Amino acid sequence: MVIESIDNESLEQKIVRYCTEEGILRTKLPENEKVEFGFNIEFPPNHPVAKMMTVLQPKDKSFIIIQIGIKISDKHLASLEKFKIKRLFFDMLNRMLLGKNLIFKLEIKQNRFMISEQIYEEGLNMDVFYRYLREIFNTSLTTNLLLTDIVARKGFSPNMQGTKNSKNEKDNFYYS
Repeated sequence: MVIESIDNESLEQKIVRYCTEEGILRTKLPENEKVEFGFNIEFPPNHPVAKMMTVLQPKDKSFIIIQIGIKISDKHLASLEKFKIKRLFFDMLNRMLLGKNLIFKLEIKQNRFMISEQIYEEGLNMDVFYRYLREIFNTSLTTNLLLTDIVARKGFSPNMQGTKNSKNEKDNFYYS
């Protein structure tokens, strides 16, 4: 069932409508003095690897933030530390995220990072909302693939610049 748009909808009502129509709304965030409203959502709907994300509006701001937090698993962290490649992973992650044109925060000592985007109320419609959800979701999957690749290869691709395994000078490039 599609709910018709209401001209005088508040930003919160609009987000609830967008999320309800697609079945991704999960829980309302507890009240917080820094946040007008916030919701946990699960995206994509009915997907085997759906991710929990948060949509919120900071107090006294005219935009919403869509964000996902990612903590490196103990298993992956142990491998990163065993092979002394934790810094390499975060350096490569930083480079990859810079190319995505999204907001991100790396918390290396806490072994976690956050990916987010702001959408201003003036430009918000259902299409824009879902484009950013997909972008953040796909970026989170890409970060998982990067981590898995680095751990599986013990941090290095045979074609990665500066590795002992590189057989051809023309093949020296960073794996991405």
